Amino acid sequence: MGCPEKNMGKHDIKKGTKHDMKRTSSIFRTLHRGIFLIALLLPYHRAQSESSTHASPLHHRLDSLQKRVERFPETDTRRMDALLALSKEYVTVDAEKAMRIAETALDIAKKRVLPEYIAAAKNAVGVAARVQGLYAVAASLHFDALALSKAAQNQEAIGTALHSIGRVYEVQRENEKALTYLRQALEIRESLVNLSEIAETMHYMGNCFGNQRQFDSAMKYFTRALLIRRELFEARGIGTLTNNIGWIFRLQQRYDTALTLFRQAYSIFDSLEDTRGKALSLDNIGIIYFQQKQFGQSIETLERALEFAEHAHDRREINDLYAALANSNEAFGAFKEANTYRKMRDALKDSLFNERSAKLVAELNSRYEDEKREQQIKILQLDAEQSRLQRYLLAAIGLLALGAIGVLFYRNRVKSKRNQELFLQKKEIQERSQELEKINAKMQDVNHELAAAYEEADTLNSHLTDTLQALQFEKANADGLLLNILPAAIAERLKNGEQSFAQRYSSTTILFADLVGFTQLAASMAPEELVQILSEVFVMFDNVLERNGCEKIKTIGDCYMMASGLPQERPDHAHVAANTAFELLLELNKFNEQFRTELRLRIGIHTGPVVAGVIGRKKFAFDIWGDTVNIASRMESHSEAGKIHCTEDFYLLLQDDFLFEARGEIDIKGRGAMKTFFMVGTAKERSNDEVLLTL
Repeated sequence: MGCPEKNMGKHDIKKGTKHDMKRTSSIFRTLHRGIFLIALLLPYHRAQSESSTHASPLHHRLDSLQKRVERFPETDTRRMDALLALSKEYVTVDAEKAMRIAETALDIAKKRVLPEYIAAAKNAVGVAARVQGLYAVAASLHFDALALSKAAQNQEAIGTALHSIGRVYEVQRENEKALTYLRQALEIRESLVNLSEIAETMHYMGNCFGNQRQFDSAMKYFTRALLIRRELFEARGIGTLTNNIGWIFRLQQRYDTALTLFRQAYSIFDSLEDTRGKALSLDNIGIIYFQQKQFGQSIETLERALEFAEHAHDRREINDLYAALANSNEAFGAFKEANTYRKMRDALKDSLFNERSAKLVAELNSRYEDEKREQQIKILQLDAEQSRLQRYLLAAIGLLALGAIGVLFYRNRVKSKRNQELFLQKKEIQERSQELEKINAKMQDVNHELAAAYEEADTLNSHLTDTLQALQFEKANADGLLLNILPAAIAERLKNGEQSFAQRYSSTTILFADLVGFTQLAASMAPEELVQILSEVFVMFDNVLERNGCEKIKTIGDCYMMASGLPQERPDHAHVAANTAFELLLELNKFNEQFRTELRLRIGIHTGPVVAGVIGRKKFAFDIWGDTVNIASRMESHSEAGKIHCTEDFYLLLQDDFLFEARGEIDIKGRGAMKTFFMVGTAKERSNDEVLLTL
């Protein structure tokens, strides 16, 4: 299945945007009706099936696969096929059991040394590990499966491994890494024209775009995947995509449409007895009730979701539901229940961490045993080769001796006069044989000495390597600690022997960002949880600064200070600071959505000269001073929650590239009345609005 957008030029894309939006809307309305019909028909089909067989379809499939496993011996690859199929069925209802079944298949494949089955089994164990939240173990297994599949040049298995690696990154919201692997998987699966797997990869690419709030891209991949699922009559895939499309509408606060889709998804999952799917659908419904302030209904729905998640052993979903129930109970006034759910979530986090560590150690031990077994096989092969060579040598000596005896016998019969000569020749041969034996013995001694010398050299080389690695590790740690305190350029200058550093910068942009309402939040939260939230927010801000090339100066309580244009001067420092400010607001919104918090950010910006330097001798600190810093701080303190407040100097630099709203004159301490502005968007957004108005 091809990707039409790859064949479109930039001009065609711009030209067709309006028509694509209409077509997407039309396709979604058609899909919506199709999903609703399937949701209605599946329960009826299930009821008909149950009335005729008195057993659920899921139990029937599990029993059938279990009988196939028992039917075939370990020597038959069909037993491994049945085990892998059984593990795949159990993943949605009991991930722990799915993992045990896949590990059984892996043990059989290793005993029989079947690389393709080893790869398939490792991939299955990794999928079950991912569902249980054991991401490091899952990634390790999937990368092993990828290496084995590449060695076997099995394109289908390579596509499966790449898809699985992308899923591990996607579930941890590392969306760019996830998309890198999912795009590779999609390219392979499209070349193999495997429609079901194409839909599966498109589905999770849509998840990545949804996590990034790129709703148009997310809907494009979801709808394409849904069309394929409908063509193939894959009910579970239809249910999952229905749920995910509802998730996009929930993020857009279109709650009525989202609720309709979540209920349809639940109906499909219920007909399939997919407990994990039912938990996900009800979790989304409970979140909408919470956002609509229907806290009683939210708690009731989330508790039902928790029952299904516990039945499926989906600990990641259980963890999310504990957090959601804590928030809903707190909003409902049930503080005791909220505290209980928070404690349960903390205990589950500790349990998940310990289990992840244990699983990772077990995986490393398994790898060590595999490598040890391979080394033993190589040693046995070398011993066998040496024995073979010794047999050839003895055979050659035997043939030589027989030839000599034959010659002697022949010559004895032909000429009796040469008996003495033959005797002497035989004696000479015996002497040479003895000399050869002595030489062989000396060669063996030399070989032993060489082996000992090689072993000693390997030992010394290993010690030297370990020592060098330890030194490199310590140097890296020291450099890392220094870089956590100082900018890279300043740290390099201090390492090169400079005792102090001070420099004037004629034009920089200074930004202050303050978390609004954090002081009130601190009064109602445990110190550990408070510090954890503040740390996660500031780490998120650090990542934004690193991507944009800005420099973090320091944090003061819940206030974050940064600079653009130092220590490396750059002419576009104001543009960089503006883009960084918008990205900080966007990342905080994502954080609120993920952790169900309501933090707001107040930002102030000013452009001008500063002095930067390193102060202190024992505890270095890189800081900046000047009137520009004070004015930027005043802009932040006079700003409003969720807004970017800036001076006229900053406005004059960016008025052609960004959208501003005049705030008027404000009395600024130490400066008097100053004309200030709110920066509300980019010039590109303004042009888009103008285009929409003309349409």
